[in-house]
Amino acid sequence: MFGQQLPTRWSVAIWLGMTFNLSVLTRDFAICAVDRRLTTPKGKIVTERSNKLTLLEFADGHGFVTYTGIGSDFRKRTPSDWIAEIPDLGRLSIDDAAAALKADAEPRLAAIARQGINVRHSFVMGGFKRGNPFALLISNYDSIDGPERADADPVLSVSGREMSWRSGAQHPFLVLAIGATPRHPAKIQRRLVPAIKKGATAKVLRKLVVKTVKDVAYQDDRKASVGSSVQSVVIDRSGNQEILGHVPGGTTLLEGPNIVGGAMKIADVYVDVSGEPGWRYDRVLGKAKIKETRCKECGTPVPEGYRRCGVCDAPAP
Repeated sequence: MFGQQLPTRWSVAIWLGMTFNLSVLTRDFAICAVDRRLTTPKGKIVTERSNKLTLLEFADGHGFVTYTGIGSDFRKRTPSDWIAEIPDLGRLSIDDAAAALKADAEPRLAAIARQGINVRHSFVMGGFKRGNPFALLISNYDSIDGPERADADPVLSVSGREMSWRSGAQHPFLVLAIGATPRHPAKIQRRLVPAIKKGATAKVLRKLVVKTVKDVAYQDDRKASVGSSVQSVVIDRSGNQEILGHVPGGTTLLEGPNIVGGAMKIADVYVDVSGEPGWRYDRVLGKAKIKETRCKECGTPVPEGYRRCGVCDAPAP
């Protein structure tokens, strides 16, 4: 159980999701883009198709939650799985949902920390609260109001911002980036802020946000903790959502984020557009099993449906 010392016969198999995710909130829409790679603490790429995005309907709003830090626990459950397991999350208010997420994650992170693993971890929750754009950072090392800390605290703290849509500014906005450190953060500001201030459409801004996440992957030649496969969502004030996957070379297997709202929970969503769909349900896993095959050139996992390797661009095996 979480919160207890694991038996010594268990092996420590923790995957890191020190991803890079970027959120932009304006008066009319919220955008989030996140990469899909998981790595081991030593940097080995484990998967290129981890889902790090959940869409949420709250009692007083709607939005998304994503994360960076720990990518998988001892049971190979990701933080997206943790979120899906929280009872009645979709029936709660935004503030109560943040408190529930904090209470659920703290013992899980503590169990991992007892194995001597650095558990620096953050969740970002964003969207619209009673019509106002909002962002919450739930973190054990970071805060919207202050600098990052080198070491993780034993508890998660919640900090946030809420923007009135009646703001006097012509194009009020909030940009929140967490995870891996961009080599040129000023370049990101020069790319995004002028476009936002000019009133760029959601379509235009999404392209810029996704490109920024991909640029962080390319700054280390796509070999570090941030991958070049990206998932993004645009949510407007009315709750309409547009979800896209951005895979180098394209893919015939499209995977979506988890969705939680009211009594509804939808997880492990995929759409096969290959023209030759196959049966993927695994009774042991209780969900579809989507294979990844090692690239013949560099050994990186290449998910089923991908047309090329996300590291070296070799054709999919």
